[in-house]
Amino acid sequence: SVHNKTNLPDCYRGCFPSTCESTPIGLACEDTCFMKLHGSLETLFLTHVVSMIACSIVIPVLRIQWYMYEEMSKKTVNESEYRLVEYQEKCHWISEYAYGSGGGSYVEDFLEIVMSFSVLVCFAVVSPSMAIVGFIGAWLEYRLLAFRMLWVACRPFPQHSEGMDEWMNILDVVLYL
Repeated sequence: SVHNKTNLPDCYRGCFPSTCESTPIGLACEDTCFMKLHGSLETLFLTHVVSMIACSIVIPVLRIQWYMYEEMSKKTVNESEYRLVEYQEKCHWISEYAYGSGGGSYVEDFLEIVMSFSVLVCFAVVSPSMAIVGFIGAWLEYRLLAFRMLWVACRPFPQHSEGMDEWMNILDVVLYL
């Protein structure tokens, strides 16, 4: 094995040192598992944002636009303009802000944010540079949720919601880990 021939420190099974530097304490090595983890985290944040754009924004917007196109083709020349209120009403009807409807829901939105935060907090210790990538991903996700709330799931019915304490308990557990 490579470890024994070069007298480098042993790593976990399947991992081997890729770069090593001499420090006052001793030899500090970065292994291939760390590099794979870093690449996997970058891929995770990127695919999460891309899948959110596709599933939460693009598909519902296309559904709404298709429905609007069909509605506009049925109207006469004098009724050809859609007012914003009509658009918002159709958006709410097509992509309602309810679980599993394509327009998002409180549970889906909080779950997305908590999962992203959990991955960021748990792995930022291993790779601090991923905190920047995670922050940019979280910022994009937050802006996409705001866009979806305004233009896809327009005017959700305001409801009293309990359960923020449960999300705070989940976040406390994540921070404790």
